[in-house]
Amino acid sequence: MRRILVCGDGLSWGVIPGTRCAGHGEAFRAVAAEKSVFFFGVNTVTTASRVAGIHLGDGQHATVGNGLAPFARDMMDGEARE
Repeated sequence: MRRILVCGDGLSWGVIPGTRCAGHGEAFRAVAAEKSVFFFGVNTVTTASRVAGIHLGDGQHATVGNGLAPFARDMMDGEARE
């Protein structure tokens, strides 16, 4: 089974979007492609905590899980056909 890389640009070290870690997610996406692993960008389903500006806040873990579940299911369905 192939692996999956999950990351979020704005979830890295409490950065202000568009500053310190700008492009972080895209760099991980490129590495995932190079290493032939699946990539899921957390920023497609949520942002960093509004309270702390880093990490995930209340309810956001479930949001990430709910966003990731269909992706993982499709990934596993594809693996079963290979």
